[in-house]
Amino acid sequence: MTEQPASDYDGAWKAALDVYLQEFLELCFPAIHAAIDWSRPYRFLETELQRASSAAYRGRRTVDKLVEVWGRDGAAASCSITCSPRMSTGSTGCTG
Repeated sequence: MTEQPASDYDGAWKAALDVYLQEFLELCFPAIHAAIDWSRPYRFLETELQRASSAAYRGRRTVDKLVEVWGRDGAAASCSITCSPRMSTGSTGCTG
């Protein structure tokens, strides 16, 4: 029997966060969004996250993003986002 590849539920969420990070934080986490200086560039720390994460195994159903941002106070900060698509209910839980 041929083994079927695991479904990639994370890919679309990761791509959406790459494009719509600011809007996502504004909608879901307005206090965090307000604390970030959006006039300064932010950067995704994918490599650092992969090195630090022990959950990088096949079949994982979470979306993890680590972003370096600048606060309105001028200090650098990290913002981590984990989304867990729930296939049974069609809903998504996100934490920031």
